[in-house]
Amino acid sequence: MAAVGAAWIGAVSTKHFQVNVISHQAKVLSTSPGIMKIIPTIHAFVGLCIGISHAQLVINATPMTMTIVKTNMTHGAVTLTGPTNIWLSIGVGATMSNADCIVAWANADNTVTVSRRFSSGLVVPTPYPMQNVAVVSMNVTGATFSVTIARPLAAMGADEIELKAGNQAYIYAYGSDKPTTADPASTFTIHATTGRKEFMANFLDAPVNNGTGGAAAGGGAATATNLGPADGGKYVPLIMAHGFVLFLCWCVAAPAGVMLARNLKKELGVWWFKIHMGLGIFILVGGVGGAATAFYAHGLVSALPHASYASIGIHGPLGILMTLGTIFQVILGYVIDKLWSPTREGIPWWDKMHWYFGRVIIIAGIYETHEGIELFAKSSPIDAGWWVLFWGWLITIGLGFLFLQVISPVAHHTAATHDEFGDHEDTGKAERMDQDDF
Repeated sequence: MAAVGAAWIGAVSTKHFQVNVISHQAKVLSTSPGIMKIIPTIHAFVGLCIGISHAQLVINATPMTMTIVKTNMTHGAVTLTGPTNIWLSIGVGATMSNADCIVAWANADNTVTVSRRFSSGLVVPTPYPMQNVAVVSMNVTGATFSVTIARPLAAMGADEIELKAGNQAYIYAYGSDKPTTADPASTFTIHATTGRKEFMANFLDAPVNNGTGGAAAGGGAATATNLGPADGGKYVPLIMAHGFVLFLCWCVAAPAGVMLARNLKKELGVWWFKIHMGLGIFILVGGVGGAATAFYAHGLVSALPHASYASIGIHGPLGILMTLGTIFQVILGYVIDKLWSPTREGIPWWDKMHWYFGRVIIIAGIYETHEGIELFAKSSPIDAGWWVLFWGWLITIGLGFLFLQVISPVAHHTAATHDEFGDHEDTGKAERMDQDDF
């Protein structure tokens, strides 16, 4: 514990919340070797002691509330309120992978720990080496705690983000696995998929206090904005539906389509192409529909584009490319069917493009499915049995390819092999038997 400056006594009220600056000695909040001790500077308290004009905006985001108030020309006060059994966080930044966050949690001794951290993505945010924040007041009552923290408006160090007037991008998050110690450098599990959201807010457009302890001219009542639950309860079911449909597309329908085209032409006759075409249409509809579902679900918890690599990694951008690639592949298959002739002398380049592009897009689709499961598991842990089923199915598909290659090797239809395939192929373009891959 270290005393910094004089003891401060005062109380500053607003219409929607109260900040009590109690006579106390500033606490050293960290003794970890890699983290500098939190040392409140005197001017961090000055704005709070001369008074806060008003809380312009209170964000209600079940189960937490948050507000930021400009206390003077250099500092602001951040207030977080929520249940004692979770950690709370608000961050300045448009994305979870680039945000200046304040994390807070209640301890068993009815104190509150505050940690300023940099969020770099789907990992626990890293504490800043310089913890230039100060706990101004804290209160733990029953199952609820509230804490007000002073922080500079300006970015004072690497990766810090300035608090600005006007509409600014913010994030909030909360998680049930809160730290068990009061050390600001404590680790914890990241939030669930539904325990976060990105939003825009105009916190700081409140007049600075006039310096006499009263509100500045123009000060008014606080306003509340209700964000509600991060996703309205829809996100997880939608993402699970998205994942299931795309698994059927890329890990079931696509490999089946390839097996039909490569190895089962003679056995199925014209039906290989009809089923192959049907599977292609299913993949097209499922892929577009699944992508649209993901876009909608992502919008429930994020203001960023779904394809943002910064927000969700490779899964988003690759998903866009997969959707476009599927559309191209189906169109290419349709054109190839119209160009097919049973008397052709060889396999044209456009057929081969369809084969090899099909192989690439299927491998990419399986990888995309894996990345989707990984992404979901980072914030909503899944049972290991699902991974066993995923890899077990892929192994089964691989063995199936090998088995068919042995008992029914690849066959192509050209003029030289026309008699081998039979006359049933001459009944129309839809009965072509040369296409090798989806």
